[in-house]
Amino acid sequence: MNGLFAAVIAFILSAVSILTGKMGNTPKMPAAGVNVPIEATTEVATPATQLVPTAPTQVISTGTNMNDLRYPNSTVLSQNGGTLLLSSDDSETTITDWYKEKIRELGMNNKSFVTTNTNGDVLNKLVGGNGKAEVRVTITKTTNDTLTKIEVIY
Repeated sequence: MNGLFAAVIAFILSAVSILTGKMGNTPKMPAAGVNVPIEATTEVATPATQLVPTAPTQVISTGTNMNDLRYPNSTVLSQNGGTLLLSSDDSETTITDWYKEKIRELGMNNKSFVTTNTNGDVLNKLVGGNGKAEVRVTITKTTNDTLTKIEVIY
């Protein structure tokens, strides 16, 4: 027990002298053959992570129904769950402008409108959201198409 006590005291004095910058008389280590238990623990403080469940994204606000998102001069090709596929013989610009206004009317403050036309091939992507609801519209027409295709995900 005396050997252990001496080792602990030597360790403490050594640590104090290192921390204070005074390396004067360093205590002697225990004699060979003396078992000195060494315990090392590391404690790391980490901020607590709290996972908060979120409700699934509702894509359209209360009071909006599927007909509100259907382009007026269009034919419904399919409607499955939250996806509506339409076609229209109106120009892609007219359709795009209508959906931009519709997204604004729905109170979608976060908007992304990307319109592209490469050699007559049109790909327009419109997204509107308000933190609780989201609408995604893709408008496509190639040079070989006679109709403009519209996909609405809500």
